[in-house]
Amino acid sequence: MGLFSWRCKICKKEILAPFPAGNKWSQAVVVFENGDVHIGEYDGYGRINGGDLVDAGIFTMYHRHCWEKAGKPMEFAGESDYAEHQGYFFEEHELRRDYPIEGGWKFDD
Repeated sequence: MGLFSWRCKICKKEILAPFPAGNKWSQAVVVFENGDVHIGEYDGYGRINGGDLVDAGIFTMYHRHCWEKAGKPMEFAGESDYAEHQGYFFEEHELRRDYPIEGGWKFDD
């Protein structure tokens, strides 16, 4: 299975795959319909901290920093939408514009 992702329920931007590693846009929070909460890095392949999301039930997904700024909501807020760029397939200018990271994005020329 290839890369895929969902959109943050707050900012509506995609949860990114962790390439480059450690970018804040791959840090995620998942709130399941049953109330369970998982926090960690989204791997781009349907897992957060090694736990598979695909068959785990219905969930709301947030960027961790969006979730923290929103006061750490712990309730299910509806199913998150799938991300059309799969959390990875962006043009460089889209990443620079929509997903700022400290120190800037580094691309191979």
